This record gives sequence, C-alpha cells and structure tokens, in this order.
Amino acid sequence: MGFDNKLPWFKFYANDFLARTIGLTNEQVGIYSKLQAYTWAYGPLPNDLKVINSIVQGGEATELVLARFFRTNQNGDLYEPSLEVLRDESLELAEMNRKRTAGATAKRRESSRERYVAVTSTEVEVEVETDREKDSNSDSEAKLDVQASSPPRAAVSLVEDKIPIVLSGHTNPNKITDPEKLARLQEARRKYPSEAA
Repeated sequence: MGFDNKLPWFKFYANDFLARTIGLTNEQVGIYSKLQAYTWAYGPLPNDLKVINSIVQGGEATELVLARFFRTNQNGDLYEPSLEVLRDESLELAEMNRKRTAGATAKRRESSRERYVAVTSTEVEVEVETDREKDSNSDSEAKLDVQASSPPRAAVSLVEDKIPIVLSGHTNPNKITDPEKLARLQEARRKYPSEAA
C-alpha cells in the first residue's frame, strides 16, 4: 500500500458511504469518518487500540468500526481497502494531470519561443515595386533586406509609392544623403505621425 500525503482530499461517494454505514450508530459513523480522514492524511493506523482511541475518543464503537472496515497490511498496520483504491485512482489521475500540464506548458513555451524568434529574426526579405519600375514595365522586382534586432526597435510602413520607410528606431534623417529619400521620409512622418512617434 503506497502512502502519499500530497493529496489533501479524496473522493466521497455518498451512495457507497451510505450503503456501508447502514445499521451503524451516529457515533460509529463519526469514528469511521474520522479514521478514514486520518488514514488518508497520515497513512495506515498503528495496530494499537490505545493510539486509535486517542485519535477518535471511542471505546467499543471503535473496535466494531475497526473490525468491520479495516484490514491489517504486511507491516501490521491497519488500512481501509476502499480508501486505498481511491488513493491509487487519485494518484493515477494526479500523475496524468501533471503530465498533461507539463506537456501543455512545454508547448506554450515553445510557441512563445517561436513567436519571439519570428519577431526577432535576423533577416527578412521584402519585395518592393517602385513607381519607376511600373513606368518602365520592367518584370524585375527590387528586393530589400530588412535587419531586425532583438527586441525589434523599428516599425516599417508602406507609403503610397510602395517603398518601405523605417519610421522609428534605426533611421536617422540626418544620415540620409539622397534628397529624394529624405523627402519621402519626411512626408511619411507627416502623414503617419502616430507611427513615427
């Protein structure tokens, strides 16, 4: 008989309890209930009537309850067989729940890790079609590599001419030497002030 005091509760089947205790006095029912709770919390009872009576303060009623419901294990201690069946079921259920919770936690962590990696990936390829390419009817597409850092500090927005503009973070308008790009950046910041902030 295994004993595990990590389970602070046990299932109480009302119909089984009533069927088992029919014909018992209220004193005997109280002793039985208290001994069940004691053996659940602390394990098998010592096979010593004085110790058991100190737990339940009973006399002859204690002896009748012990004789009717409790058995002796290989160590000589007293246990209640139906309670041990409940203990085994409860331990099995607790172990299944522990494994299921551990699996769900691992999946949640992995999913979170994957989302973080996706957001902080080292390189993202973005296809850009400019107005000049539209005008020249060229089939080639300009490609732009966007570097993201961990955590991402830049917000990318597409303006009307489909050129990605980095609105915050790494783009410093003082370092832009191309007047056309600087004008587009300033226009984007005027159009989208909340994104540029």
